[in-house]
Amino acid sequence: MEASDRREPSSIPFGQFELDSTGMIVHYSPHKSEEMNTEKENVVGRNFFDDLIAIPEVSDLKSRFHTFMAEGSSVERFTVNFPFTKRSIKVQIVMAHITEQSENGRKQFALIRLTPET
Repeated sequence: MEASDRREPSSIPFGQFELDSTGMIVHYSPHKSEEMNTEKENVVGRNFFDDLIAIPEVSDLKSRFHTFMAEGSSVERFTVNFPFTKRSIKVQIVMAHITEQSENGRKQFALIRLTPET
């Protein structure tokens, strides 16, 4: 099943995501509870790019994420047009690195924030 078949393009999961280095969602905080289109339990444990984001440019976004994780930039900010009902909406995306120390060494995570541009 294609990613676009799993998620309605009109449902944008605004908020903050914590992703592991493969793009799996380990934590989700909605932008505003009254605007939440997606329940937390339906988001955590899914792949952000393959299961959640249904836009034509998802492969570019996924590639940009993997490059960001590999190069170790601390923060990256950009805007993407998302399909939203019968129009397009500009979404600001901010990616930031997090490093977690554990018994098994250091693990890289990313914070991704999706907010609508006003």
